[in-house]
Amino acid sequence: MHLEVASNCSIPTLHGPFDIIFIDTEKKEYTEVYDMIMERKLLAQDGIIVADNVLARGCTVDSKAGNPLDSTIQNGVELRKFNDHIAEVLISFTCHFLTP
Repeated sequence: MHLEVASNCSIPTLHGPFDIIFIDTEKKEYTEVYDMIMERKLLAQDGIIVADNVLARGCTVDSKAGNPLDSTIQNGVELRKFNDHIAEVLISFTCHFLTP
């Protein structure tokens, strides 16, 4: 089964697990949505999460990339926060399994 998350308000009503979860919501909600998915155990054991626009036209790396007149830069800031959060989760997860 797969799931597309377009709003964090729909998550509490869902029952998993899902093999594939696609996150495409407001960029500022990505971290909250990811955490809710994991807390509610909506992802199957070997499942994957795909998050839309995580590179944001380079704005996740370079805050000067993109057109300052549109939302690209703000989205880049929010997606950088999400990417950092995922990196922290993965480091914690990896250390948990590598530490005796």
